[in-house]
Amino acid sequence: MTDKDTKGKILKIAHELFSQKGYDGVSVREISSAAGVNISAISYHFENKEKLFQETIRSSMTEMSNTVKELREALGKSSTSELALTIYDYFIKNSENLKLSFKMFVIDAHIFPHDAGQEDDFIGPPGGKVIFDCIMEECPNAKEDDVIWAVRTIFTQVVHKALLMSSHCVNHNACKNMSIEDTRSHIARVVRVVLNDL
Repeated sequence: MTDKDTKGKILKIAHELFSQKGYDGVSVREISSAAGVNISAISYHFENKEKLFQETIRSSMTEMSNTVKELREALGKSSTSELALTIYDYFIKNSENLKLSFKMFVIDAHIFPHDAGQEDDFIGPPGGKVIFDCIMEECPNAKEDDVIWAVRTIFTQVVHKALLMSSHCVNHNACKNMSIEDTRSHIARVVRVVLNDL
C-alpha cells in the first residue's frame, strides 16, 4: 500500500469513527486497528489525533466542494434552482455520508479547523463559490454580501431538507408534504424567494 493509499484509508476510517463516537470517544489505537495500520502511520501522516480530526474535516469539506463543482459542470449552464436541486438529489443519494459529516461537524465543533473548506477568500459552505457564481449569473447586479447570504440560505435549506428526508425518525407516509417531490418543490420555492430578495 502506498503512502497516499494509507493516508486515504486512515482518513476514511477516522471519518466513520469520529462521526459515530465523537472526538473524545475514539482513540488513535482504535483508528489504527480499524484501518489495519500501525499507530506510527497515523503519527507519520497526521502527527496526532487532533490534527487527524481536523484533516478529516478538511478532507470532507474539500470532497463536498469538488462534488458541487462536478455537479455544476455536469449541468452546464443552469439556474440556481436547478443547481440546488441537483445538490439536494446528490445528498439524498449519499445520505449516509452527509449524516456522518454533519454529525462530526455538530458534535465536535470546538475542534473544527478554522481554515476548513475555504475556497480562496470565500467564507461559506463547501462548494459555496460555485453556488455564488451561479447566482451572480442570474442576478448580475446583486451585492456581494447579499449573494453570500443567499448562498448560505439556499445551502442551509438543501442540507436541512436532505437530512430530514434521510432520517429514519420521520414517517414520510404520515407527514403531509414530506415526499421527495414536495421537498424538491420547497427548495425551488426557497431559491425563488431568496433570489427575488436580491
